[in-house]
Parts: sequence; structure tokens; C-alpha cells
Amino acid sequence: MSKPASRTELLQTLHGRPSAHHRFMLKLYLRHIDALDQAIAVIEQEVGRGLEPFRHAARLLKTMPGISERHHGAGARS
Repeated sequence: MSKPASRTELLQTLHGRPSAHHRFMLKLYLRHIDALDQAIAVIEQEVGRGLEPFRHAARLLKTMPGISERHHGAGARS
């Protein structure tokens, strides 16, 4: 196990330009984030389909003071 970087070493890494390896890793992370976003969208669609029978009740919930779409989830969207 390697020792943690010192404060000076950490500060030095913040200066300069990203290396080819850093660019590669950033692209990899961004692709991973995109894939996760797509998976979340698919899950939200599936949850929405499962909550379809409760849509009317969810619309009624939105009429209550203090209740917003954020409070009762994606499946209640109009």
C-alpha cells in the first residue's frame, strides 16, 4: 500500500495540463456517467409504467400545499 500524497504533492498535481493518461481516464469516466444516465432513464420509465395505475392519485397529491413532483417521485409525472 502506498503512502498518501503530501499536501505539496497534491498542490503540484493541480498545476499544469492533463496528461494523455488523464484525458483517457476522463473520457472513460464521462462514458461511464453517460451509461449510468441511460440506465437511470430506463429504470425511471419502468417505474413510471409500474406506477401507471396510481397516476390519478399522484395528480391529486400535487394539489396539496407543500407537495411537489419531487416529493412523490418520477412515476407521478403528468
